[in-house]
Amino acid sequence: MELYNATGKTKTEEIRNAKPIFALLIQTDCPFDEISTETITVFVERANGSNTEIANQVLLKDFIMLSTYGQSAVYSGNGYKTNALCELTAGGAVALAENEAVKFKLDNLKSAKTYVVNGLEEFASTDVLSKFDRKVALSEETQRDFETSKYNSVAITNYSALEELQLTFDNGQVCKYKKAEVIALSVDADPVQRLFNSATADGLAQSVDVLLNDKLVLPLVGVQKLQVIKAIGNSVNLTFKANQYN
Repeated sequence: MELYNATGKTKTEEIRNAKPIFALLIQTDCPFDEISTETITVFVERANGSNTEIANQVLLKDFIMLSTYGQSAVYSGNGYKTNALCELTAGGAVALAENEAVKFKLDNLKSAKTYVVNGLEEFASTDVLSKFDRKVALSEETQRDFETSKYNSVAITNYSALEELQLTFDNGQVCKYKKAEVIALSVDADPVQRLFNSATADGLAQSVDVLLNDKLVLPLVGVQKLQVIKAIGNSVNLTFKANQYN
């Protein structure tokens, strides 16, 4: 069901949906690699006033990449250059009681572009929701540790500034990966980041991006700690994804 469809806007109001949905289908005529500063906020409005946050002003590209990583692919088609099915739970629709709803809001939109959001319903419900957290290794830092035991994946922006990642696993083993190795691990876990139409001598052909030039995603299952080792003068932004139980 369509929840939002507009052009010429730089932000939306809070959009309320009281039906049981498991995912948001996000569509736009903006190519995926040109989505940049757009953000999304998603939360469950609870009847008791204690709302459950899923994403709070998370970069839309991070939200899409983490939601589709290892599952579905971002693709062009249906009249839009970007189509992404972004699941909000670990399986099943968001469980809602009476007078509860899923709400979302988009900010920093490109006014010349069209953005469409559909909510996809599901017959079964769940209390296990996704949770997105934003963190950063500051430009003046050369290393930064992040506790990752509750997360299952991470989107890293400006990975070109990385020198090394160190992952501490559940068994205490520490593994060190140089930038090229980090890229290889990301692609190995999900070799299709985006499907898109490209021009050829014979017309349009479907092409594949295995890696984007500004972001990558890594799986974190079984990882207790992530240490970023980076060049000074460049920040590295990270968005972590977890499952939260309500």
